[in-house]
Amino acid sequence: MRSRRGTVLILLGVLLIVGAAVLTGYNLWTDHRGEAQSGEAIQALSGLIPDVKDALAAKEEADEAQTEAEANEVPPWVTDPDRELPTAEIDGRKYVGTLTIPAVELELPVAANWDEDTLKVSVCRYAGTPYKGNLVICGHNYRSHFGPLARLPVGSEVIFTDMEGYAFRYIAKSVEVLQPTAVQEMEESAYPLSLFTCTLGGKTRLTVRCVSAEAPAV
Repeated sequence: MRSRRGTVLILLGVLLIVGAAVLTGYNLWTDHRGEAQSGEAIQALSGLIPDVKDALAAKEEADEAQTEAEANEVPPWVTDPDRELPTAEIDGRKYVGTLTIPAVELELPVAANWDEDTLKVSVCRYAGTPYKGNLVICGHNYRSHFGPLARLPVGSEVIFTDMEGYAFRYIAKSVEVLQPTAVQEMEESAYPLSLFTCTLGGKTRLTVRCVSAEAPAV
């Protein structure tokens, strides 16, 4: 009887080890796939987002008679903060821009909306817009997506660039851990930018709160 129990325990141990190995392998595969697909999307978006600085310089050079009022024309979202984020479609998915975090060497496409399938490819707009100062972006904790947020130093620069080439610059102010049910706290914070991902184990959300570094620049 003891021999049978020992055999059963050994078999259960082997099954647990095999299961853990399979899960680890699957996680590594999804991480690698997400990194590859994000890279493809970033490359495509880089050709679609205009260089606003170059465009303005070319305009000034071509029209020396441009009036001061025209030269200082405000971006469209300043007078219309309720406007929708411009989008570009790549491989059937819509994107609203890119997110760059130099401190952890991340440059990621930002999908227009989130769902489980899109989250495997890129980080996603969860709610809000930079125009209204309430943008929330979510992502899986893949090594190539939002996994590095766990080691992002407070004070780091975060840049969101929309599809018209306007760069909104932020500074990471604090790190919070929220429950998955804390939807209101996530969407209605006083922070102009929030980034969040699942903690290890997926029971809570690691949330980076960001403040504006300056007026949005071009």
